Amino acid sequence: MAITNPKITFPPMLKTNNRTTPTINIAIPEQILSYLAIGIEHGNPPSAVINDAVALMFKDEYYGEILSVMKNRKSANPDTLYYYGIALYKRDRYPEAFQKLQEAIHHGKKDARSYYYAARACDKTGKTGEAVKYMEYAHAMERNEPAVASALIDLYRRLGMIEKAEKIVRSQKKFK
Repeated sequence: MAITNPKITFPPMLKTNNRTTPTINIAIPEQILSYLAIGIEHGNPPSAVINDAVALMFKDEYYGEILSVMKNRKSANPDTLYYYGIALYKRDRYPEAFQKLQEAIHHGKKDARSYYYAARACDKTGKTGEAVKYMEYAHAMERNEPAVASALIDLYRRLGMIEKAEKIVRSQKKFK
């Protein structure tokens, strides 16, 4: 039995605000995925719903589902691009992850985590020199973050930039 001209309605987990934009008001990933599956198959859910759903999926580490929802979709939302980039990174799809993280940064997601993961993904593609630039940005924002400092030290050492690596090691000892 084929469905013709399906009418998509918003399930109870969605509420419509005064702007008539549906927003998700509780975190129930199974219901979100069900709604999105119907919307993707029979229409196109509003971008606000996609953004909210991806955020909730990211929070619960539903990386595969994020990839399914975002496949063939464009977004200019910096948070959604960041979540998509991290989902790609967690699935070892480093070139795509780097691209989406660059887009997230370009659209305004300019925090240490964005630069950190962009650097990690870039490095995994073999572009260690370019990765250093991103990791330096992350380190400038989060000088006390051990994971960022350690990653930057590793990149410097692999590039033969021993003096720079040692400088960070010395500065990290001051924080301990």
